[in-house]
Amino acid sequence: RLWVIAALVALLIALLSTSSVYVDALWFDSLGYSSVYWYTLRLKLTLFLIFMLLTVVILRLGFRLLERSFASTALERRTVIINNLAVTFEPARILRPLAWIVSCVFAVMYALGMSEEWQDFALFLNQAPAPDADPIFGKSVGFYLFSLPVYQTVTS
Repeated sequence: RLWVIAALVALLIALLSTSSVYVDALWFDSLGYSSVYWYTLRLKLTLFLIFMLLTVVILRLGFRLLERSFASTALERRTVIINNLAVTFEPARILRPLAWIVSCVFAVMYALGMSEEWQDFALFLNQAPAPDADPIFGKSVGFYLFSLPVYQTVTS
C-alpha cells in the first residue's frame, strides 16, 4: 500500500511538472521566444544530469575506497549479545545500500544547485568576442566578462 501511495505522489508531481513545462512553452512560443525557452530548459537538464552523474561517481569511488581499506576489520560479520541472545549481522549489508542512498541524495541536491546556475554556463558557452585586450595580461575583455563571472555581495 505504501508503494502505491508513493507511486501516485510521484505521478502527481510528474504531471504538475509536465503541465508547467507545457504552459511555459506555450507562453514563450506566443511571444516568439520558444527557442530561448527550449535552450534554457535543455541547458538546465544537461547541467543537472552531468553534475548528478559526476557527483554519484565521485562519492561512490570514495565510499568504495573506504570500503576496501576497512573491509577486513569493520565490515566483517559480527555477533552481538542482546538480552542474552546472540545476534549475527553483517555491517556491509547495511553500509553498501546506505552508501548508494547517500551518494544519490547528495548528487541530486548538488545537481539541483548547479542547474540553477545555468546563466553562468550560458554566458561561458556563448561568449561574444571582445575587440579590446587587457593591457596587463593581454587577455580579451570577454575572458573577464564571460569566463570569470564576478559575484557581488550586497551588504546591509
